[in-house]
Amino acid sequence: MHAADQILLFRVGRRWRRLPAFLALALGPSILAQSGPAMKGTVGTQDGQPVASVKILGSVWKDCCPQQRELVETDDEGGFVLEHPSVVLHFFKENFEPQTIVVLPGTKELHVTLAAATKDLTPLPCARPGPHQKRIGWLKSGIRFTLPKRDVVIEGGKLDTDYVRWVIRAKTGKSYLEIWFGPYALSSEPDDDFFLNSSGYTQRTISASSQEAGGGDSRGHLKSGGFWRQTAVSGEGGAIYRDAQPDEAHLFDQIIDSICVGSASKP
Repeated sequence: MHAADQILLFRVGRRWRRLPAFLALALGPSILAQSGPAMKGTVGTQDGQPVASVKILGSVWKDCCPQQRELVETDDEGGFVLEHPSVVLHFFKENFEPQTIVVLPGTKELHVTLAAATKDLTPLPCARPGPHQKRIGWLKSGIRFTLPKRDVVIEGGKLDTDYVRWVIRAKTGKSYLEIWFGPYALSSEPDDDFFLNSSGYTQRTISASSQEAGGGDSRGHLKSGGFWRQTAVSGEGGAIYRDAQPDEAHLFDQIIDSICVGSASKP
């Protein structure tokens, strides 16, 4: 995978998704159980300078109880050691583009280069919806999305405990977009399966402001041919679609890109 295809963002997740069967067989039980030897590595800039205090998040290595996943930081020389090396690793630090790497079997040492952040997604203040548009949100969440009513079927929107979930279907096609609102509604990092089953993927950070927390916007192209995207604002919610065809992905992307903060009219 090219370096440009390895950029992604981070999450502290609540669930562990099992690896695909073909990958489980290829990796072997020692990797799946996270019982292999420790792995060391370094993180540096594009001009070769070490980067300190980079957070490195691994996959879940103990499912219960409680669930555990490794989280370490680089030292002053950009070095790190993972006692439970995992198949998918996430690297993130403020002012740098986050990066996710699928670690090849047998890797004992890893050298990672981070690029300066240049392409953040910054939600703007919400303007009044136009004709044939519907603004959706939740009064306990600061973010909103705008839907083209003529092109979609809108389902859901009912409160369930501490979150609200909408399902947005294209009038043509089988896939759908989920929009979630709530502090724990959507993880800020996609499941490992997305990375493992993709031929390429990219990421950008969602910039923080005084009205909403930071987060990340991740998307990829599955080896099976479909497209996926997950956009999450920490503590607020976000949107996700899986295995969409190109025309469906284009429509869903328009909705996700409409993310804004606050509202000129009550959602």
